[in-house]
Amino acid sequence: MNITLGSLIGDFILVAGSFLLLIILIKKFAWENITSTFEQRAKKISDDIDSAESARQKADCLLYTSDAADDLLCVDLWGRRLIKKKKRNMKKSVS
Repeated sequence: MNITLGSLIGDFILVAGSFLLLIILIKKFAWENITSTFEQRAKKISDDIDSAESARQKADCLLYTSDAADDLLCVDLWGRRLIKKKKRNMKKSVS
């Protein structure tokens, strides 16, 4: 089996040309679908993270109030807890 420089160069040109043709065809026919799929997936992940954060905050809120239906009481208790925590931290930093 003789491999010559000419056949190596020819094979390289054929493979490189095929690869470039593939890239051009993907760009022309499939790139929009691929990017829109990635964008939809990113939006879904972002929405899922936001809803998980919201659910975590609601669960934290339920820890501090017995009446889950009274959102104002929950917010009030959450705020009071944060104020107490800040006051404790200020006292510790002053001492």
